Amino acid sequence: MTTKLQMKHPINCTPEQFWEWVHFGGFNQVMYSEIFNYGFRTLEDDKPSGKRMTHVTPVVETAPKALIKVFGNSVSFEEHGQLDRSSDPWVYRFRVKPGTFEKKIQISGQLIMTPREGGSWREVDFDIDCSIFGVGGIFERFVKAEINKSYDQSAEFTNEFIARRHG
Repeated sequence: MTTKLQMKHPINCTPEQFWEWVHFGGFNQVMYSEIFNYGFRTLEDDKPSGKRMTHVTPVVETAPKALIKVFGNSVSFEEHGQLDRSSDPWVYRFRVKPGTFEKKIQISGQLIMTPREGGSWREVDFDIDCSIFGVGGIFERFVKAEINKSYDQSAEFTNEFIARRHG
């Protein structure tokens, strides 16, 4: 059963500025190292085509014991994404390729930026599916909570980043 997650955060710039300053502006490298202390590497970042691929090694300290037993203490994933500029608003669609159990774990989503007075809304949807017997539901709930927490933190950091660099 797929777990869905939808989030909406106010961002203090226009959608156009977000794509330029944040999405393709080196923001993720700063955020992952300063806020989350994650390993982060850009594998591909092609602004003209909108294609991006990154490798992330998160620090997971609060995982349920059942997940640690299955996955161990170290996890990593790649994000494969494509910015679609032909739609209005633009849509960044992505797929997360886990470092293990690639055929059993499916995570995908999309991000759009819509205008609001004084900035924009960052709207992100996730679909999380894990078909590993005995831990699928635990995994989905844990990943949903971790994504929700990290996106709440990243919204705050995004606005701080924009103010520091472009304020």
